This record gives sequence, structure tokens and C-alpha cells, in this order.
Amino acid sequence: MKRIVAITGGIGSGKSAVLGFVKDMGFQTLSADDANRRLLCDPEYLSRLEELFPDAFIGGVFDRAKLADIVFNDDNERLKLNSLAHGCIGDIIRREIDRVDGVIFVEVPLLIESGLIDIFDDIIVVTSPKSVRVKRVEARDGVCEDKVLKRMNVQTDDETLASFATYVIENDSTLDELREKVTTVKNSIVQKM
Repeated sequence: MKRIVAITGGIGSGKSAVLGFVKDMGFQTLSADDANRRLLCDPEYLSRLEELFPDAFIGGVFDRAKLADIVFNDDNERLKLNSLAHGCIGDIIRREIDRVDGVIFVEVPLLIESGLIDIFDDIIVVTSPKSVRVKRVEARDGVCEDKVLKRMNVQTDDETLASFATYVIENDSTLDELREKVTTVKNSIVQKM
């Protein structure tokens, strides 16, 4: 028996921390971000990316920061990237899910936008105050508040995500308290098996 669980939420909400906790608990995990990193090592994918975004390649070398500047400043360019990336990432995730049994947790930052929402039995939405999220992303990615806010503004808001959620985890305190919340949700999911 298989149960497929999405972990989603806005940038800086703590999705990766939640995924790390369930992985430490012995569950199988996948990450859309990891799938994207794999794609960025695939020459065929990079070729397709270069066709769409030649300015994101300097001397034939992909520049992730340059692509971010392009897509977060132009909705049409972002949609063009999403039309390529979401399908490829979705294919990787579906193939990996097909190979496992039991409960699998999949971190999908852009769950609704990716078109993957229907493959999940449960959806965990991780939320956190906007000011906390901004500070986390600034520290993690070394970008200014303006760039973080541009990314946040193109993502689905917490209220909309929560309307699809089986569980909402508010990440507003310590990591120990977050781990306790994750354990409670994990226990509920396991009981459904």
C-alpha cells in the first residue's frame, strides 16, 4: 500500500525542515528542488533552457542568478520557464513515486502551479509569518528583501494553499516544536495506512 504526501508552502516557510524531520523518522522522501538540480545537470534539459533563455547563459555556462532575475521580473518569462520545468520535474517525481511502497513525503514548493496536486493523498501546508520567511530567505540565499518579496508575490498565498490542505503546520517557534508538530501529523498519516 502506498500513501503519497505533499509538503508545500511559500518560500522560507520551513518545508525543507519538515521534509528533513520525516526523513530522519525513516520515511522515503523526494524534493522537487532536488529534481530541478538533477535537471540542471542534464545536457538535453540545459539545451532546451538555453533556447528559451539565452541571456541566462554566460559563455555557454548556466547562471542560475541571472535566470532568477529574468523570470522574477517578467511574468511571461516566468510562465515560459514553468511550462518547461514543471513538466520535467513532474515526470521525475512520478517515476520516483512509482518505485516506492508505503508512505512517501514529497516537497513541492509550487504544488498548485506544478499540476501535481491530484497525485497526492494528503497535503501538508507549512506556514510561517511573512517577516520571518523574508529573514530566512535573505540569510539562506544571500539576497535582499526586495528580491525575496518578488518571489513571494508570485507564489500562491498561504490562505489558498490552506484550502487544499489536509494538515497545516504553523512554523512559528523553535525547531523542537516544529518537530513535535511534524510527529503529530506523521502519526495521523500513518494511522490511515
